[in-house]
Amino acid sequence: SKSEGVKRSATRFATIRQAFSRVMLGANIVALLLLWTVCGTTYLPPSHYSVITVAGLAFPIVLLLNLVFLFLWVFINWRYLWVPILGMGLVWNFIMDYHPINIGAQKGESDLKIVSWNVQAFYRVDDKMDEFDEKIKSWNADLMVFQEEYGGKVVDHVDSFLSQRGYKKAADNGRVVYSRFPILHSCSPDAP
Repeated sequence: SKSEGVKRSATRFATIRQAFSRVMLGANIVALLLLWTVCGTTYLPPSHYSVITVAGLAFPIVLLLNLVFLFLWVFINWRYLWVPILGMGLVWNFIMDYHPINIGAQKGESDLKIVSWNVQAFYRVDDKMDEFDEKIKSWNADLMVFQEEYGGKVVDHVDSFLSQRGYKKAADNGRVVYSRFPILHSCSPDAP
């Protein structure tokens, strides 16, 4: 009869929905295991585990994947919402280290502001030195790390500009660190 067909269809739909929820739960658990693994790589010394510690670069992608599961459970099966909440809660400190929530916060006395920039030999800066000077002032950084700084007129200007503001310089093979703090020692790192 017609009512039995409707019941069978409803049962089939419930079975499919339940199977889909279980597959999604399994995928969510795998995503959480990936998140925990990526967070765990911070405890490994890169000098000994260089290949494994590169997995830490996947942190934003894995975190985003877990956030997607958080929102999916709201629509698919809200009873499993606790899985991503608990899983991300266990690594909350890593999440806050990666992307701290500092709404309206000012740089505190104990905060350290670092700017890293591949200056590409200051290509395209020659004719915009005033804009460049304003940009450096606006950063108000404690440490500035420039890559591919290879000398020349612009580098001389940057050195002079920053030394007038109390920055110390350490340079090696195109890598330069300007620091508001004393540089006690500098050396070239050994490549792995």
